[in-house]
Amino acid sequence: MNVLDTCSIQCPYCGEIQTLLVDRSQESQSYVEDCEACCQPILLNILRGADGYMSIIPHQENE
Repeated sequence: MNVLDTCSIQCPYCGEIQTLLVDRSQESQSYVEDCEACCQPILLNILRGADGYMSIIPHQENE
């Protein structure tokens, strides 16, 4: 089983869509990744449900 998965998010600053690699072996994660377009820091909250579905919630870093 591949533990890395690709997903797309929309930057909460500029609206650009970008692709991320997400580690599916973790139940939940929070980390900051810079937007590839506007370079603003995006806080990513990633949760995995019991069914294995990953929920990714991007926020502005200061929210």
